[in-house]
Amino acid sequence: MRAAGNLGDRPLIVLTAGQPFRVGNPEADKELVAFHEIWLHQLQPQLARLSTRGQQVIVENSGHAIDPDAVLKAIREVVMEIRDGSSSNSAEHPAPAVHDSRKATSGSTRLALRAGK
Repeated sequence: MRAAGNLGDRPLIVLTAGQPFRVGNPEADKELVAFHEIWLHQLQPQLARLSTRGQQVIVENSGHAIDPDAVLKAIREVVMEIRDGSSSNSAEHPAPAVHDSRKATSGSTRLALRAGK
């Protein structure tokens, strides 16, 4: 990943599709599945690490389009963190983790939500 800067302790949620994009061509789909693994386990976690309060949320049953409820939930969480004025330190906010608890029937391959102070 190119240098994108550092978001400090700003709240950050990276929504990641749980399912790879498919086009119906077995050869192309094989490549898309391989890329999805890199996207899921390397690239999206790197985005989440841009903030000490970053987290990756895998929307397990999602493909290309994000479920609006998942987006709204992530936005609300970020806004609440900003309103609460929570400040972080390494003990309170450990390194970003992958969360598999949110389910949706559709999702996006990528969406990073950022909020500044």
